[in-house]
Amino acid sequence: MDFVSVKFFIKKTKGKNGVRIEENLDKIPENKRSLYQELNVKLRPLTWSLSNRLNKECLVKDKNTGFDEIDSFLYQEKKLKLALLEWNLMDDLGNPVIINDESIMNLNPLIAEAILAAYNRESYLSDRERKELITDVSVYIRSLYSDRGNYKVSPPPEIIEISLFDKFGWTPEEVDRIPLKRLQKMFLVMNEKDSSTEVAKEQALKKSREQQK
Repeated sequence: MDFVSVKFFIKKTKGKNGVRIEENLDKIPENKRSLYQELNVKLRPLTWSLSNRLNKECLVKDKNTGFDEIDSFLYQEKKLKLALLEWNLMDDLGNPVIINDESIMNLNPLIAEAILAAYNRESYLSDRERKELITDVSVYIRSLYSDRGNYKVSPPPEIIEISLFDKFGWTPEEVDRIPLKRLQKMFLVMNEKDSSTEVAKEQALKKSREQQK
């Protein structure tokens, strides 16, 4: 089973926030690095199954509309509790902090937000990743229908994964164990593959007709 690992550097402060957090050690002056604690966190990957569980457990009924909606604060709280597996967090006396509901709820809000932000970056496709993946798939599919018929454009790994999915027919239980971000890529590739294939075929047909004139 894969894990999501994140790392921070934390220094306690006297300000209202109580801590200062840096993700990059290079941003901390060398003469001040000894003031920071390195926090390493290991989290459970956000799979399709876990995502669905969170959605169901965080549904609340809107008092005004009567419709179910996801409580965003409850969602983030439950996500942190379900995902956290290990950390090396120490208390003020230098003792290890055990991961449980109480210790999670007692986290400094900035630390909890930093962990969730890093976890979300690893769990969901960013806008940039979406655009790059769509471009890669589109370029590859169009290359298959080019007039030269060459295959110089290497297929994105996600196209290979989709082919394996179709070929071996994974079960729902197997899909449940797949990280959500990978599934997002797969669905995105499937949609773009179909769309790009149609466009590429039309362009190839149009070019062929023009050459025959």
